[in-house]
Amino acid sequence: RLNPHLWFNALSSVQHHLLTGANPRSSAQYLSKIASVMRQSLESSYQDMVTIAEEVESAEKYLSIQQMRLQEAFEYSVQIHDSLDPD
Repeated sequence: RLNPHLWFNALSSVQHHLLTGANPRSSAQYLSKIASVMRQSLESSYQDMVTIAEEVESAEKYLSIQQMRLQEAFEYSVQIHDSLDPD
């Protein structure tokens, strides 16, 4: 579950993106990624548990949004210990 403040930041970033004359296709991709993370977050809120694979997928989507927002200012990697079953 993501903090509402993070949603506000993401949507404010899309607004800024649109108002600064960004490419409409790029803006649409940005918004689509946010919608995907939001959907995943809302769907998982009805479950008691999610798999590691689902959590990693959600985190990677969110981080890709932040990379877009910050113009690729950081890199990341996700590592799962070999002894864990992601599913």
